[in-house]
Amino acid sequence: MIHFVASTPEEMKESLLTAVRGRIELHASQSEAARQWGVPQSTINEIVNGKDRCSIDYLLDLLMIDGQTIRVEVKDTTL
Repeated sequence: MIHFVASTPEEMKESLLTAVRGRIELHASQSEAARQWGVPQSTINEIVNGKDRCSIDYLLDLLMIDGQTIRVEVKDTTL
């Protein structure tokens, strides 16, 4: 299970990127991760190198394709 707390969309995206990068590292190679997830290897490379243009939805999809359960807590900063 992947669990994180975020108070902004930017924090949520960064947490998801960190989780996706960690899952990529568990594969034999970036090409293997791309093949298993059904995405272009260039997309995996962009995520690993911090040049991603992926949406939060896309990152969630990758983690769910990888069989992960994701728990997000939204921290209210207006109080």
